[in-house]
Amino acid sequence: MSRSSRASWPARARPYSTAASGVVRDAQQTEAHLSNDTLLLSRGAEVDTKPQLEIFADDVKCSHGTTVGQLDPMQLFYLRTRGINADTARKMLCLGFADAVLESCTIPAFIERVDQKLQTRLADVAIDTAASH
Repeated sequence: MSRSSRASWPARARPYSTAASGVVRDAQQTEAHLSNDTLLLSRGAEVDTKPQLEIFADDVKCSHGTTVGQLDPMQLFYLRTRGINADTARKMLCLGFADAVLESCTIPAFIERVDQKLQTRLADVAIDTAASH
């Protein structure tokens, strides 16, 4: 079992994220991984995240973790040196962040709909350039 979540937050958002999964007593030899990754799109954005993995079996391999961060300035720099303007570079990185989750999806209609929503949402969201420096 593998469970991943990724989110990006603009402006002054301050969500609280709890990602919970469990392994029941009879699920011996289960392998479970829980990951919660968050991309902050401005200096004012914050997130409180709490991954929870409840294990009630003895013979399992389990892990959990969370990451929170902003766009990588080195990745932005790389794209800028290739002639891509700053706004487009930031949006490309945001789409790449989201695509990591969509890669595991096997429903083409769902992938297309989510991709359209992301494109629309990113067109309306101003990504704080100071957050990437």
